[in-house]
Amino acid sequence: MPRAVILTALPVEYLAVREHLKKPQKKKYSQGMLCERGEFTNWDVSIVEIGKGNANAAAETERAINYFRPDVLFFVGIAGGIKEDVRIGDVVATTKVYEYEASKVGTQLATRPDVYNSTKAVVQWASSEAREGEWIRRIHNYNENCNPQAFIDPLASGEKVVASRDSELFQFLRSSYNDAIAVDMESFGFLKAAFAYPEIQTIVIRGISDLIQDKNADDPIEGSEEERQERASRHASAFAFQILAKINVRRRQSLLASVLWGAGICALLIMGPRWLGILQAIELAAYDHFMKLPPYEKVDERIAIVGVQRSELPELYTSNDFTKEISDLKLTEILAYLLTLKNDIDKHAIIGVDVIRDKPHPEPESNGALQGEHYSQLKSLITKQGKQVISTCRRFGEDKTAVGAEVISNEVGFHDLIRDTRQGNTPSVRRQFLKVESSPELAGSSSALGCDIEESFSYKMALRFLSETKTLTKSQEENWNKALIDDYGRIKIKNTTFEPVWPRTGGFQGISAGGYQILLNYRNPGINNNQAFNTVNATNILKCPAENKGCGLDDKERKSLENASIILIGYMGKESRDEHVTPIGSLHGVEVHAHMISYILGTVISDKYSIARLRVLPALIEAISIVVAGLSGGLIVWVCSNYNYSWFRIPNSTAAIAIAVPSIVVVAFGVSWIAFSFGLWLPFASLSLGFSCSSLGVVLVKKVLKKW
Repeated sequence: MPRAVILTALPVEYLAVREHLKKPQKKKYSQGMLCERGEFTNWDVSIVEIGKGNANAAAETERAINYFRPDVLFFVGIAGGIKEDVRIGDVVATTKVYEYEASKVGTQLATRPDVYNSTKAVVQWASSEAREGEWIRRIHNYNENCNPQAFIDPLASGEKVVASRDSELFQFLRSSYNDAIAVDMESFGFLKAAFAYPEIQTIVIRGISDLIQDKNADDPIEGSEEERQERASRHASAFAFQILAKINVRRRQSLLASVLWGAGICALLIMGPRWLGILQAIELAAYDHFMKLPPYEKVDERIAIVGVQRSELPELYTSNDFTKEISDLKLTEILAYLLTLKNDIDKHAIIGVDVIRDKPHPEPESNGALQGEHYSQLKSLITKQGKQVISTCRRFGEDKTAVGAEVISNEVGFHDLIRDTRQGNTPSVRRQFLKVESSPELAGSSSALGCDIEESFSYKMALRFLSETKTLTKSQEENWNKALIDDYGRIKIKNTTFEPVWPRTGGFQGISAGGYQILLNYRNPGINNNQAFNTVNATNILKCPAENKGCGLDDKERKSLENASIILIGYMGKESRDEHVTPIGSLHGVEVHAHMISYILGTVISDKYSIARLRVLPALIEAISIVVAGLSGGLIVWVCSNYNYSWFRIPNSTAAIAIAVPSIVVVAFGVSWIAFSFGLWLPFASLSLGFSCSSLGVVLVKKVLKKW
């Protein structure tokens, strides 16, 4: 709704203007000043009584402009006629105002008047209404015998009350300003203040209340002074509101449309750098930060980790070529203890062995004296357990093979991790494989070129757990690869659909998305607990005699193993050679796999260990949201810098940006964080930049076009 402000000097003028408003309400504005605000057709109109005098009019006009930011600004009131052409009750819409006080006094008085003009567009509207005469219909309590006319002429303005036609001042006005039709005491100050704001359409409208002679005397025809002032005020108000009803503010509205178009284009420009991946580092930094924030998850007691410390107990490791690699003997002892412990308490557990050799494991007969007997024991133990023990292998890369991979290939999952390295980001694990299609060149191989296993270690561990807990149906358990694929080729377990990561997903732009990858939501236990899973030191199992294995465990460690349904064995400690950067800090490989398993289970099973399934907006919706953010930024700054209320005032567009941009970035961060806590990854950086860019575009439009 466009805004108009009408200033008056006297109470009688104020009341005449007020009669045209619907639902006028008193409001406080700048520094406790009072105004009334109401409606007229499609206009939001505020009226202010400012008092007499040009100096006062200039100050109050400046105050009103800075507070209300109006589209049009009128000064409506009464004046004294100084030409014979006008009569009491006529209306004068000023083309320009002379300040008659300015002069040079020498042997003769030389005038040096200042002159300020009304806005040409409004003057043209006034001329049109003066010709058509429809404004008379708006006069309240109209006297048909009056027949007022409207003039479009100059005014003279000064600080003196001209009370007689015989005065020197009157003669001076007639001789020096002979085109001025009336005289008043506020118009010059009003137009002088408004001159600095060419975007505001301004005009002075005066009703003739006297013809200078006998200003205060009662007239048998025209009435008393009060009656004449009231009549002149009503006539001037009627003419002002007739102009307001017809005046064209499309120029202002088209500017708003231009600002919104510019803001939308600015937002679209964000999509280019985003598409090229320039914003990826910022988006991923936000992703990592959100991952560290609340809400925090419970420690997942379903999973326990047995950490093998390379730096402890040399007898854990083999010698020669396998320096500081866990030996088959010690691995067999750990597995045997864990299986015995679970059997003793009659609780089934799935054990994952996340141990990768630095070199391909030799066949037993190639080094029988060192490896043969112990390797046979390990093979026999794993074979007996069938589906209870799952090992790992390296699918991509060289010179890595799995403990047990050559034993029973059906119970092996590849443990390769995905690390984001684009554009200088610190390599970080934010995604995980579920599966990779079988490769002909790797078929049947567990060589240095990699193993041809379709399921990842974490995915196979999670599926085995879901099978044991009867979460999967029998048909799904028998054929994972086909039974868990929906009609759209997505992996769906129970009611949870795992959306695959595409080359352009959320903040990721142009990444390698081979295989079936999903976003990884880490279990964050909070700042008071730095571990998401219970951890047991393998040394405490192995340092006791064979007949008393596990005697080194404390009650907490023993209880965590007894309660766990999934136990992972892997390298930990300073010399693990298997550390990875993640959004929640540095983690060992076995810990990352624990998070992956926990994420799959936490999204499929609704219990106290549940965790939000990460997803992103569809690409089209995401693009639309960035454009909407840009449009919103331009609109908010435009509104903030142009509309002011008693409870909300911003002086200009620069101040609006200084306040709005940081505020909206904070709000965008908060909204993105809340959305992330429910599993929705919003493009925080793109939304914030879209808003900021469009906000700056608003100021650019204002500065360049000078039409704000």
